[in-house]
Amino acid sequence: GDFGAFVKLGPALGKGLRGEVSYPLRHKDYLRDIAHHDDSMIIEFDSGGVDFGELTRQVFPQLIEAFGAYRAAVKDDAVSLEDWPRISALAKSTGKDVDGRDGVFRIHAVNYFDKTLCMRAFNMEPAELIKRLGGVFDRAEPFLDGVLLVCTKVAPDADELGRIEDAFRTLTGDATPSA
Repeated sequence: GDFGAFVKLGPALGKGLRGEVSYPLRHKDYLRDIAHHDDSMIIEFDSGGVDFGELTRQVFPQLIEAFGAYRAAVKDDAVSLEDWPRISALAKSTGKDVDGRDGVFRIHAVNYFDKTLCMRAFNMEPAELIKRLGGVFDRAEPFLDGVLLVCTKVAPDADELGRIEDAFRTLTGDATPSA
C-alpha cells in the first residue's frame, strides 16, 4: 500500500487556517516520477477571511521556496473535486500524470510551475510562457527557475476561474481539457 507520514498542522498555522503535510515513503521502489509520490502541503482557509494580496505577494512565494516545490497553486477544493473524474480518465487513457509531473489540467487563481513542468506541460521555457502571459494576468514573472502566475488580485468565483482558464489556454495554444 501507500506508506508515509501524515501530519495535521492544526493551531501551528494560526487563526482561520487548517492544514496538513504528507511525506511518502522514501524507498527506491516508491520514488517514481509521478505526483502521487510527492510530498505535499495543503493549507485550507476561507478566502473571505484572508488578505489575498498578501497571500500571493508574500506567503505563497515563501512556501514555494521553503519546500522546493516544482508546482504549487491556490485553488478551490470544490473545483478540484469536480475535475477529479476527468483527470483520472485522461490519465488512464494517456498513461500520463496529466495533473502532476506531466501536465497542468487546471489553471488556478495563483500558480507556480518550475522549468521542468513548463517544458513538460506547455512545451516552452519559462521565459516564453511569461512573454505570452504578460500583460494579460495580474502577474506573470520569473520565480526561482520557473514561473509565478497570479491570475487575479482577488479570489475568483467559478465564472472568473473559467475565463482565466480559457485565456490561459488560448495564449499558450494548450488544448488540455479543463471545463
